[in-house]
Amino acid sequence: MAPPRFQKLVIYGVGLLGGSLGMALRRRAMAAEIVGLGRSQERLERARQFGAIDRGSTRAAEALEGADAVILAVPPRQIRERLAEIGPHLAPGTFLTDVGSVKARIVEEARRAIPPGVLYIGSHPMAGSEKAGVEYSRGDFYEGCACILTPDDSTDPQALAIARSFWEALGARVIEMDPARHDRLLAGISHLPHLLASALMQSLARSSDLTADEVAAISGQGLKDMTRIAAADPEIWRQIFSENSDAVLAWLDDLEKVLNEWRHALTKNDGKTIEALFTEGSDARRKLEMKDET
Repeated sequence: MAPPRFQKLVIYGVGLLGGSLGMALRRRAMAAEIVGLGRSQERLERARQFGAIDRGSTRAAEALEGADAVILAVPPRQIRERLAEIGPHLAPGTFLTDVGSVKARIVEEARRAIPPGVLYIGSHPMAGSEKAGVEYSRGDFYEGCACILTPDDSTDPQALAIARSFWEALGARVIEMDPARHDRLLAGISHLPHLLASALMQSLARSSDLTADEVAAISGQGLKDMTRIAAADPEIWRQIFSENSDAVLAWLDDLEKVLNEWRHALTKNDGKTIEALFTEGSDARRKLEMKDET
């Protein structure tokens, strides 16, 4: 299927994700006009200056008039809130998606808030950074990433087809998944790692044996690699964890069982078990690398 081309595409939220999306769409000439919608005219103007949008507006009715595509690129809770705001301004046939990293509650709200005929489907491009803001946006941000589409029984097949061609045109690998399954898996693959990175840095920061200067002076690349994502925007991650807390808690239960195995082995100074635990983790990591190479 040929890449879709829209006459007027609106991006609600022009930070890192929305700004990168606008740059990618402009690079590929997939929209005749790209309009940014947001709460701050200053931020919208910055997005225009960085080349992410053609123009911006803080008024939903103005921005959405005549739009044939709308992308919600704000944090998950705000996506649910914005659906009710924009619903009355969407015409039948408008393509609508979002980039939220939690899906079940968003899809449920979309069923209630979006009028009949609007072609909605949830999307989650697995691209991100610990940095935030349109100044970090890139036109190649979505190239090579996985993008998860979350159709359900109410999804119009046309919406699914447009979304697939849309993200593939931006260079993403498209995967389809049930919204609830998405949230369960992402809690382990993405949300739990952010929690662990933050918890590790908290542990070091709270230690009475180390100062911040000492940590900076002696830390190697391993610590930096493992905790890079701890520098992510706390407000965005507060929303993500609030929207998906049950699934994250389930993964924490599983993690505690594994950590107890480590504690038991270390308490007994059981070298054989310690090596076996390291081997299990190493083998799992190597399989992930092999998957990346295919």
